[in-house]
Amino acid sequence: MASSRLPPFEPIRDSAEALRFAMKKRDEGALFAVNHSGGKDSQAMLTKLRGMIPPDQLLVVHADLGRLEDTGSWEHVQKLSGGLKSIVCRAEKDLLQMVRRRRAALLRPTAKYPNARAHVSPWPDSTFRQCTSDLKRGPSTKATKRYADDHGFHIIVDALGLRAEESSKRAKLPKLTTREREHGAQSQRTRKIRQWYVWHPIHDLTEAEVWKIVKSSGHEAHPVYETGKTRAGCKLCILGNKRDLQIGALHDPELYRDFVKLEQEVGHTVHYQSGKKIGLEEWTGIPVAVAMRAKGNPAELARLIAQYVRPERQEQAPKGRRLPLVGDEPEVRAADIIRGAGAVKPKPSPEPRRPRQQVTADDIIHGHGLGSVVDDAVRRAMKGLK
Repeated sequence: MASSRLPPFEPIRDSAEALRFAMKKRDEGALFAVNHSGGKDSQAMLTKLRGMIPPDQLLVVHADLGRLEDTGSWEHVQKLSGGLKSIVCRAEKDLLQMVRRRRAALLRPTAKYPNARAHVSPWPDSTFRQCTSDLKRGPSTKATKRYADDHGFHIIVDALGLRAEESSKRAKLPKLTTREREHGAQSQRTRKIRQWYVWHPIHDLTEAEVWKIVKSSGHEAHPVYETGKTRAGCKLCILGNKRDLQIGALHDPELYRDFVKLEQEVGHTVHYQSGKKIGLEEWTGIPVAVAMRAKGNPAELARLIAQYVRPERQEQAPKGRRLPLVGDEPEVRAADIIRGAGAVKPKPSPEPRRPRQQVTADDIIHGHGLGSVVDDAVRRAMKGLK
């Protein structure tokens, strides 16, 4: 339960103000819990925070996703956390188990839903990110709370590597706010009232700026980027783009097969578009039987990636609530970081289209300096009268 001893907190939307507030909490002895997936954004965030926060006030927290986690993520996080305290936590279920349990819950009649809710999809989507809450945020919060109590911290700042550029929804996030339910709650062990904040230190950074920080950090990026994926963390992120899903399916065809089987088992596909079910095989364009040919066969894996994965394309999952397509190529790409190549110049932006000039009836009658625009408007009007 939240305590009335803490005054109401107004979310901070200005980056500079959020930084000043975070540094004030640093000086008050706050613990900064850096939530680290092993990806580029987490790596850039940790690099920035190392220069701001004393090492004994930094805690690197990694949520292990089990068989869904990109290979080597925890080892990569440990390497990046050299000299800092790092902990790993894990939910007692994985995503497939979570979907099965939610399906069972939806089929049980309740007082609120006496006819059950078999029509509701048990899969996470961009508006119901149960995978984030149950597999990442929940375990990380518990682990951070335990560490804070063990080491005498009652002020906690969660640092998350979310960026405005990633989606319109993330763009609307405040730069700093409080952790719901935890801010103002009393520790059952220390009996102290906790202050718990959530800070987005790299919210304003572009992808190109993130890669520059990664390159300057002196550490390599997660090796999964070398496969061509644009994001690290989950092998088959169903909320990510099609290209990453295709690469993930071919690199772990058994997991891909289990996802497709689960779609059939629960009677709902991962994706829907305009009310129509879109199964993973249809969305990726890769049949399970084809993906299985890549298992343990590097030559076949390379051939299938060349056949099915379209280069530089990041088409997002349907429903119209996903991340926008990535446009220009970043100045520094994942492969450049891994192979030590130099920066790549971004593609020039296309010339903006000139807006159509509005023509009024008075312009048509008097020809107010509009030249051929008036002639075109007259011809269109005359054509419409025929």
